[in-house]
Amino acid sequence: MGPDAVEKMEPGYYIQTESTSYVNEINIIAMEKRTARLTLLIDPRKKAVFERLCAREDVTPSQKVRQFIREYVQRELGDDWMTQAELVLREKEEKEGPET
Repeated sequence: MGPDAVEKMEPGYYIQTESTSYVNEINIIAMEKRTARLTLLIDPRKKAVFERLCAREDVTPSQKVRQFIREYVQRELGDDWMTQAELVLREKEEKEGPET
């Protein structure tokens, strides 16, 4: 599997390798197959500064927000947070039915 390739992992998840431009290494990222939209309101000045800071790190604002959420959830729930998240999602789908 070469750089920037995608390999199927456990059901519902994929592994994506990304080559970094500043170091000769490959980062492995677990990617979820399904996504959900999160809409938030933010002060336009904070948004502009946030976008500029993200650009300095060569990441999109969406990538950075996902990182913040992932780190927060892991800090609050521990390393097995993904297992807990799957259980919560299954319970939600059983009550409401799958999202369309």
